[in-house]
Order: sequence, then structure tokens, then C-alpha cells
Amino acid sequence: MNIRKMTEADIPKVQETAESSWREAYEGLIEKDAQDRFLEYAYSSQMLKMRLKRSVFFVAEEEDVVSGFINVTYPNGDRESVLAALYVRPEYQRMGTGEALFRACFDVLEEADVLTLNVEAENEKGTAFYKKHGFVEVERMEETIGEDTFQSILMKKSFLS
Repeated sequence: MNIRKMTEADIPKVQETAESSWREAYEGLIEKDAQDRFLEYAYSSQMLKMRLKRSVFFVAEEEDVVSGFINVTYPNGDRESVLAALYVRPEYQRMGTGEALFRACFDVLEEADVLTLNVEAENEKGTAFYKKHGFVEVERMEETIGEDTFQSILMKKSFLS
């Protein structure tokens, strides 16, 4: 497995990975139409190009396949970063890909004191993964993306001793 910074050339493969990961993670939790709208918005070529310029974006590569990716914002004035996305293709899960992506990001975010994320409340696999990596639940809330509303959990991980 090779972990490296994402480039614009990776966009089609990241889009494929986002779709396969989302379909697996949210089947039965989020209606397919809502998944389609979210993927079309959040993983459009234009949005990915913008995110590449404004945040940290790594891909995990297995031969010619983007097996996973992570996207984190740079620390803001409060030294807080946001985990915008961490997805691993279903066939590459439980093989250390998520852990390797986390390590690559943590190395870049040396100035961050806190990393926050939102996870869909019913995504038990995702929530368990984040808890395993030191994130704690802070709050439950509704999150609206376009015309769709989701029940989310805000989680945080502190890097302060």
C-alpha cells in the first residue's frame, strides 16, 4: 500500500472510491436518492479540485486502485482541524488502510490541538472505528446537506496531553 498526497489526476478514482464506500456504509441508513445527491455535490470534480487547494487530501493506493482516502482541513485559529472524509473501499477494509491514512494526516497536522468530525448516527462501523482511534462523542445533532437532513454525531479527538 502506498499513501501519498492526492492530485487532480486522482479525481475519477477518488469519486469511484467515494461511491463504493458510501453505498456500502449507508445502505439501509440513507435513501439511495439522498446518497446520489450527496455524492454528486461533495465529490463533483469542481468540489474535489477546491478541496485539494484548501485542505489536506491523501489517497491510499493498491496497485492501480485508490483503496481509500482522507481529507482534513488545516488547523484554524483555534488550532482545530476537521476530518471532512475518511473512506476505504469495502474490499480493502480491515487491512490497515484507514490507520495508515490517519497516520499520514496526523504527521501533517502537527499544529492541530483537536480534530473534529461528524458521522452519521446509525453508522455503527464508522463510529466504532473513530472511537477505537481516540475520538469521543461530543454531541448529537441534525445536519442538513442540500435538501436532505441526517442525524449526526459530533466527535472530537484531542492531541493535547
